[in-house]
Amino acid sequence: MKETDLAAAVVTHLRDLGWDVHQEVGGAYGARADIVAVRGPLLYVVETKTTLGLAVINQAYEWLHQANYISVAAPSGRRYSQDRICAERILREWGIGLLLVSLAAYEGEQTRVSEGIAPRLWRKIPAERISRLRGMLCDATRTFARAGNAEGKFWSAFKATVDEVQRRVRETPGLTTKELIGSITHHYSSDSTARSVLLKWLRWGKIPGVRGEGERPVKWYAA
Repeated sequence: MKETDLAAAVVTHLRDLGWDVHQEVGGAYGARADIVAVRGPLLYVVETKTTLGLAVINQAYEWLHQANYISVAAPSGRRYSQDRICAERILREWGIGLLLVSLAAYEGEQTRVSEGIAPRLWRKIPAERISRLRGMLCDATRTFARAGNAEGKFWSAFKATVDEVQRRVRETPGLTTKELIGSITHHYSSDSTARSVLLKWLRWGKIPGVRGEGERPVKWYAA
């Protein structure tokens, strides 16, 4: 069983329930969520793994007090093995839900997702944490990367800023750093921080599709 197959089943399941689903969302307090789903004011984080164990439980634990619901998704299996009983006890203690995925046993059989443990509703989430996670979601996070992919592909605030830089230098080549930063939306705390950090990445060749010319001031062009 591939993690991407398991995650795809969860994505479909949540969409069928009316959630707006985003995949491989990175950058929220250094964590990266396999799935972030939104329905009205509610945020739901799901971490996926092909084995229900401490690794995926710990991933989910990191999202407590950052989303209203948190669950792990794993294959349905031996429900009464000692390891499974212990894992489910930890999940219940921490208020983390469990989605059980039964993948097709043969071609044509429908994949089933069921709720083994209902997640606790966390009502009082600090507003800045909710805003931070919501701020990571955009059209790109719905489809940019498949949840559970093994290539490390994910969407982040930095990628969003790079997209803005690439778009702007294509539209108006030759902008100075100050002109460029002043004309885009970025994730940095201030324009001065954005200028300093992005200029460093430019000089190190870490911004694909973009090149700089000159020294003072540096001017930005599409590569």
